[in-house]
Amino acid sequence: ITGCGNITRAYCHVGPTQLESLDMSDCHSVDDSGLVMTLSQMPQLALLHLRRCLRITDASLVSVASYCTNLRQLSVSDCCRLTDFGVRELAARLGPSLRSVLAENVFAK
Repeated sequence: ITGCGNITRAYCHVGPTQLESLDMSDCHSVDDSGLVMTLSQMPQLALLHLRRCLRITDASLVSVASYCTNLRQLSVSDCCRLTDFGVRELAARLGPSLRSVLAENVFAK
């Protein structure tokens, strides 16, 4: 669903799925609560791209770490509301299993 800038919370109600890859890059309307609802239904997710999701915060990274325990690859570059707390929390919970984290231009000012 890359680039769906006007996506609504309707995407949150997908129900449990075996989806392993999700690219929500450039979905500017996605926020923490919607992402949490979505991720809670995707326990098999191994690859997640959230590049330029401008409304997500550290709460989203904590949710990723909680719900996506099979995650191997994450991209959160240009998510400007993230802080070092969220990145540390993600690393503490998923560090050994993660193979790739792209996090350029992320820290909130």
